[in-house]
Amino acid sequence: MELLDAILFKSNLKTADIRSENIQEVLLAVKKHSGNNEHSSEYYDNILEKIWLHVITELQEFEDQLLCSTCFYTVLCKTKRQEFHLNNVLEIINHELNLEENDLNGSKTSLAVSLCYGVFQSSYLLQQSINFNATMNSTLEAIFKFLTLKAYEYTQYTFIVFKIMTSFKKVVGTELQNILFNTNNQIKLLNLINHNWENPITGIRNLNRIVFQTLLLVLNHDIYETVLNEINSFYWNKAKYLMLAEIIEQYKGKIECLVSENQWIDGLVYSLAKPGLVSAGADMYSAVLKKTNSGETWIALFLDRVLDVLTGINFKSIENFSNYWCLNTLKKFPTLMPLLVDELNNNNNSDYTLYSTMCIIKQGTKLGISGKKISNCKYELKKEEKLVTFGLEHCNTSVRIVAFEIISISQRNCLPSNIEYTQILKYLSDNVNSDCTVLRISMINNLSIFLNKLHTLYLNTTITNHNEDMQNLITFCVNLQNFVKESISSNGNYQRKLTSVKIAQIVLKNFNHLKPKKRSKETRDTNKSLVGFLKDSGHWKLNAHEFIMKLLDLLKDPANDVHEGVLQLLSEFYIAELSDTFIMNFLIEEGLKCIGSKFFYEISCGQIMFKLVINILLKNNSIESRFNTLEDIFNFAFNEISLEYSSKRDIVKSIEDGKQLHSFLNILCIIFEESIRNHFELTIPKDAIFSLLNIIDYISNQFVWEEDLSTCSDFSKMSDMVQTLINTSGLETDDNNDNTRISDLHQIVLNCLWLNVKASCELASLLIQYYKHDQSVCEKCLHIITHALETSRHKGAIEAAGTALGCGIQCLSSLADEEVVSKLPFCLLKNKLKELLFETTKMSSVTRRGAGLSIMVHRIVSNDLKKGKPLFHYFMRTLLDMCMSIDNASYSADKFEIDNERDLPKAIYIHFLTRIVTDSSLASDTMYYTAELAALAFNNLINNLWQIRNAALQLYGALIPKLIGQKKASGSDEKTIATVACDEFRSHSPKLWGYIIKQIKQNDYKDIIQAHSNLVPILNVLASLAKRYNFSFDLIEQENSDLSLLSNLLSLLGSPIYTVRRLTSQCITNIYSFDKLFNVLENIEILTENYLHGILMLISNCYKYFSHTELIKLDKLSRKYHDVLKQNSQSYMCRWTQDKFCNECENITIELIKNILCEENSKRYEPGVSLWANSKIQKYIKNMPWSVVPDTLSLLLKTHEFVLYCDTFIERIESDTKPFEDFLLESAKILLSSEIIFESSSLWKLLYNISLKIDINVEICNIQGIHKHIKDTSYKLRYLIPFSTRLLVKQRKNEDLLLLSKSIYELCNPENNDVDMRYIATLANNEFGNELSSYSDDVKINAIKSAIILLQDEDEDVRSLCVHFYMNFKKIFKHPYICLNDILKKEFLNEVLNEPKSIQVICNDLLSFVDSIGASKHNEYNPFSNDSKNIYLEKDLLKLTLQKLTKMQS
Repeated sequence: MELLDAILFKSNLKTADIRSENIQEVLLAVKKHSGNNEHSSEYYDNILEKIWLHVITELQEFEDQLLCSTCFYTVLCKTKRQEFHLNNVLEIINHELNLEENDLNGSKTSLAVSLCYGVFQSSYLLQQSINFNATMNSTLEAIFKFLTLKAYEYTQYTFIVFKIMTSFKKVVGTELQNILFNTNNQIKLLNLINHNWENPITGIRNLNRIVFQTLLLVLNHDIYETVLNEINSFYWNKAKYLMLAEIIEQYKGKIECLVSENQWIDGLVYSLAKPGLVSAGADMYSAVLKKTNSGETWIALFLDRVLDVLTGINFKSIENFSNYWCLNTLKKFPTLMPLLVDELNNNNNSDYTLYSTMCIIKQGTKLGISGKKISNCKYELKKEEKLVTFGLEHCNTSVRIVAFEIISISQRNCLPSNIEYTQILKYLSDNVNSDCTVLRISMINNLSIFLNKLHTLYLNTTITNHNEDMQNLITFCVNLQNFVKESISSNGNYQRKLTSVKIAQIVLKNFNHLKPKKRSKETRDTNKSLVGFLKDSGHWKLNAHEFIMKLLDLLKDPANDVHEGVLQLLSEFYIAELSDTFIMNFLIEEGLKCIGSKFFYEISCGQIMFKLVINILLKNNSIESRFNTLEDIFNFAFNEISLEYSSKRDIVKSIEDGKQLHSFLNILCIIFEESIRNHFELTIPKDAIFSLLNIIDYISNQFVWEEDLSTCSDFSKMSDMVQTLINTSGLETDDNNDNTRISDLHQIVLNCLWLNVKASCELASLLIQYYKHDQSVCEKCLHIITHALETSRHKGAIEAAGTALGCGIQCLSSLADEEVVSKLPFCLLKNKLKELLFETTKMSSVTRRGAGLSIMVHRIVSNDLKKGKPLFHYFMRTLLDMCMSIDNASYSADKFEIDNERDLPKAIYIHFLTRIVTDSSLASDTMYYTAELAALAFNNLINNLWQIRNAALQLYGALIPKLIGQKKASGSDEKTIATVACDEFRSHSPKLWGYIIKQIKQNDYKDIIQAHSNLVPILNVLASLAKRYNFSFDLIEQENSDLSLLSNLLSLLGSPIYTVRRLTSQCITNIYSFDKLFNVLENIEILTENYLHGILMLISNCYKYFSHTELIKLDKLSRKYHDVLKQNSQSYMCRWTQDKFCNECENITIELIKNILCEENSKRYEPGVSLWANSKIQKYIKNMPWSVVPDTLSLLLKTHEFVLYCDTFIERIESDTKPFEDFLLESAKILLSSEIIFESSSLWKLLYNISLKIDINVEICNIQGIHKHIKDTSYKLRYLIPFSTRLLVKQRKNEDLLLLSKSIYELCNPENNDVDMRYIATLANNEFGNELSSYSDDVKINAIKSAIILLQDEDEDVRSLCVHFYMNFKKIFKHPYICLNDILKKEFLNEVLNEPKSIQVICNDLLSFVDSIGASKHNEYNPFSNDSKNIYLEKDLLKLTLQKLTKMQS
């Protein structure tokens, strides 16, 4: 009895004092107590009463409430008053179910949810006595009804509701199964599951799957068959894949029969091309694979379709197959790897096939599959090795990435061979300067994997003096270090510097810190890492003094990620070497020089140097230098700031003297940042901190130049003030009449101002984090940041202040509730909202008051780290309530004042809400308020005040994509797609759906144009929804409302507004089945012109969605309306729409084209005539016989739309593998003899495309004026150059070729030509590669120079195209940097050129070219004006290569 006394005592606490630990103790005690007599029953009754009181009073924490409810049901098992308490539970649940929609004040949702949770989480249902079946029946029914109701709502309870429903599995197989899973409930649960696959709340989809798994266990046979058939009838979407995956998981028969009968393979393969479906498709594929028993079954099911994907031209599909399907497939059936590789090797040799092969080899390599390990296999490992070697130098970036990954991840038990080392080093050398970010990241990651394994193998290899493997390892390590040193020292492009630093970092990381995995008995005992071994043997070169000094020099690189990467490298691995008085003083002196610069990026370099000094001092404070402690640096920076502040000096003079405040403020930022990170306590007087706070408070107000501090200066006043600062400084500039205010000095002053504000806010944020327990400091810092946000308008300043505020709020909100400072974020938000909510009517425009207001509120709300995000919910509730309570009429009296003097409060609040809605990090939390937000947006879209309409439109634009699951596709169909269908939208947003239906059904219009215009946002939502998929059980219930809505939508097809007709046609196809639409369209008789146009758009959409299943019926409709159009003279808009889906079988002649052009000309002023004529002619161009093409071209040359038609002709030529050469030649001659030959860009583009298909034997140079246009090529006639080159290289006229090659060389210069012209130069220059040896040396020199320049072009497309120059000559396809290096080799040049002196000419010309790049006038206020227009070109490396080549030649 003592145990029961203890339980009673623990349950006797006040509800407010109960914590989870107390409930856990009661639970454990109840489970331990096994006695169950009359006396103990009384105890349990008393305990139960106490617990029930706690449950209905509700505990402070919801998790504790759930636990308490579980405890209640656990104790309930022990008492005899079960029916009484179940009735109490039933009463509470029924109260929630019967609650009126508007009577939310009496809601006890959290209590009801906790009671539902407890009954399923405890063991109560498993021990339930049969005596209470009637009560239990009612309670379970009520619980089921309540949970399914709440599961459709987006609230904070949605997740826990689904969590409870996953526990329905407990009653499967018990007496309660028939109660909970009766037929009616099965159908309700099925609909619920189907409407939640796109639920945006995190975790719901997985819980939904578990509920579906449970439902499949209990579905009766008839419903199961219906469900399977109807899922099969859905179009392929996420819901279909996920439900079929679960059905397959529970299927007991032969999987091949199930898959084949239902034709699922096409759908599975389809998912590979769709980024939004690939994951769900992979789940279904995994389910099929799990049930597949043999490789033969897989081959029968998948091989042909998989090969179609792997040999196709959809890169994304191949990548998705590799990432989602391949690994699991090969893991289960290893013999498929050689089979797939052999099949691909027997196919065409396209880049796609090569990439597919590489992907399969990669996944096989991950699994350790090789030809030797697979019995009865003809697979040759050498083929694989050759492919990988070939892939390492391939022009296609993706192929190179995978090839290198194969080498890096290959499974091995011994040290690599010399060949592999060579391949690794060559790959690094060839790709170190690549500007492909994906390749760079992949290369660094895979090199890290390789070096990690290498270190492990080294640690597991016994060292002997004559060990060849060990010697190869040493040689590789030396060569790798040499490569890093040379690459860092070469002053290459940004990509080379960044990648080299990263490589150095991973070399040091992997060779220093790895703990070996003990693999075999041969593992030797050693405490030496590979770095230690190399140091002992004299082969470690990365600690050389000159290398360290070069790294220190790179700290002055203007690129942030380069000097930050160097800082990380030095801080992690070189502190010992840097802990030297000379180096410390060198760093300090260089840092101070940079700090004194005018330019922000040089100041940033100085700050990085100080950061390194601080890191050194934190780890070694015994170095004698100018600054010996962090406090010394703090005092230095603080004194400089104090002197500058107290002198009140002109900001322009501060810039000239190198005393910009932000440069010293950022040093203080670094001190506090590093102190926080290293938990270092600074010895700084509190007075100094408050003095510093006063200074940064002043600095943060540098954009406040007006007396009224509650308003910020607009942009013109900001600009005037900057100019005033310059004028009063007395500084003479080159451009004193800078009316545009974009002079270099003007920009530097403006930069200094906003960077001062930025640094002040960042320092204030760091002071909050450092003094997070000091209320006075935190309050002052918050005031500084928020005031900057309220009074600044500069985008950089307010974004920096917003970020700083976010960091401060995160720090404060993460503190324990007991601390006073943890309440500061809530107080700040409350005060700011109070200012905004109650002062908006008397303040000026919110945009004039401060552009940072919405950022300020958003940062406070979104950075709350407290559980449950109380700041977010307080903000949302406050603003929504205010928006609902505001009456527009109260401030509509003075329209002039409203429009011109101030924003409306409601508009301001809606703008703030929009800011929150657009934050993806708050997406799940925002869904709780979607119904209210949507009502707010829709109700104000037709507001008579433009400010509110504008705000509502922005909220609508932010919210609707979230409601309909709209996301940007990144696959083969580059378009925005929605994933939520109308039933899911309706069931989750019933109020919004009701509002939409009400608006559409409203037909008492006074002004139909205005009424239909107001419907556009609503129709846009319905048109943007995903196409409907639903079970018949639910469709039958919705049938009447659907039919009622259809009649209203059909009437909107006759709207006088085109957009309304277009959106309505999309709405109808989204919501209704084809059978319903066919019956309606078949029986329509009365047709106005607008109505007919709407009907035709509807049929066009039907063709888009249903043509693969309902083509016969669609063609029947097409014929019907084709006859309607023939009988009546309808508009060209109708004819244009009909032509989109009507396939005419008429014989296309030149007369048809003439008739269309004549009709277009005679009816030129009728709406839609140009659309109709253009689409008709384009369709004819695509389908006409080749014999008609020349005459058609001749006719179309005179039209205004010739450019459009040229593009269509080009598409036809590119897609036709075997065009008729005679007709193409005739077409070319017609174009060349045209009067507009020197006026049309498209004409030359078309001619060039014709020349790619056939040999044109035309004396191009006989065309009058051609030489002039070749010599001085305009952008309009750019395609003249590659076309002329193609013709002239075949005619071998040296004089003309020389003229062309010179023109091409001039076009290669990035200083004078944009990327389009350089692309044209590349196309033309590639033509010289075919017969390069056959031209004169003068032509070859120009061609080679052009190729060398273009292979280093800033644009990747130009470089990739230029490799064809090398390929046309050598017949080898390599990537640009390899081609460049090969061309610059003496062997290549000697092979091509006739005269040895020609090499010298090339070198001299290219050296002159390199020197001319970026050689502009020096500008002391704008260093960027001295930059080259080709930042990819490695000038120093190219000069070095050319100089070496010159020496070799001499």
